[in-house]
Amino acid sequence: MISEAKRSSLPLNWQAAFVCLEISFISREIYYQIMIQSDTALSTEQMTKNEKDTLKGLKWWSKDELQKINDFAPREILNYI
Repeated sequence: MISEAKRSSLPLNWQAAFVCLEISFISREIYYQIMIQSDTALSTEQMTKNEKDTLKGLKWWSKDELQKINDFAPREILNYI
């Protein structure tokens, strides 16, 4: 389970400004590196109904796959993989 995962001591802080429908906002996010077994199942069990309704899919991404996505952000995450 992810709740049992180990978290790195150095989080990656990321901030981005967005404009959507003529409204601007700032997103401030913190990412942590965790170590889990490669066969850990993905689950939507703890998600709200709204989160589930907007979800397009779940999957584990490899570093190679993420590097090939031009608009993947924050790219600094790739330094931790």
